[in-house]
Amino acid sequence: MALLLLLVFAGLGSLWISHRPSSPSDYAEDALAILANGYYAQGEDWDNAKANVLDSVSEAESIEELYVPLIEATRVAGGKHSSFQTPEKALEFQNQSAERFELPKVTTNTGVTVVSIPMISSASAEEETAYVNEAAFGIDNASAQTCGWVVDLRGNRGGNMWPMLAAVSPLLPNGPAMAFVTSDGQSSSVAIDGAATALNGEVLSEGPDVKKVIDTPIAVLQDKDTASSGEAVLLAFKDLPKVRTFGEASAGYSSANSVYTLADGAQIVLTEATYADRSGNNTEGVPLEPDVASSPSLTFDVAVEWLSDEGCP
Repeated sequence: MALLLLLVFAGLGSLWISHRPSSPSDYAEDALAILANGYYAQGEDWDNAKANVLDSVSEAESIEELYVPLIEATRVAGGKHSSFQTPEKALEFQNQSAERFELPKVTTNTGVTVVSIPMISSASAEEETAYVNEAAFGIDNASAQTCGWVVDLRGNRGGNMWPMLAAVSPLLPNGPAMAFVTSDGQSSSVAIDGAATALNGEVLSEGPDVKKVIDTPIAVLQDKDTASSGEAVLLAFKDLPKVRTFGEASAGYSSANSVYTLADGAQIVLTEATYADRSGNNTEGVPLEPDVASSPSLTFDVAVEWLSDEGCP
């Protein structure tokens, strides 16, 4: 079940509703069954964390008394990118995600077009379509007057990677872009197919049918706040011809999460795979280094200077 959820919703997004527990024991059983799918759910630390949850059950008179040991068990099973959120925290996060919805921006100045890709999390289908179209049509409209591109991923802390990739699909070649790798070595391919992004051949987001512009130099900007699905987009550009990355090392959350909702509304955000690049190199969830390191205040200028060296005056 966990692999299926990962394949469909990797990057952040699936909801899995457990059956309603009749006791803290049932609740713990449901939670531990989910956590067993975590990327790091093995070894002595995991055995100890699981035992701590089970020991707490014997004394618990309410589900809420299990939150503390489950917070620790989630950290052990999924690592730093995972969390156990109480019902109140889960609702607060959903509301905040909905409030900060932001469209991409495409602006052109003297031949250089900047494509800013913000994070996108809890968005409606209509908002996702608007998000993808804003970038894809913007790229298409700017292509005739563009000699160099800047894809700005600075501050993109993640969310739903599929519309992000669809948004920049005109700048990405068809074929494998990256992959997910589970702890037992299973790999799932993320690919670009025209305006669509697909996982193992299943289309998860699709943009408008616009032409590819992949023969023009592209500078990708990153910083310490480029995280999670933002790092997935960054990885999709890495090592392509005519592409260079600039800035600081990314946040180091280059891993895929699934979100599980328990019966009381609490949520487990669980890392079940790490990212690999198109050549199969596993990131192991560590920060992604730029091709050209630069201080935050100089990143844009250094990138534009490189574009100039590549023939974009």
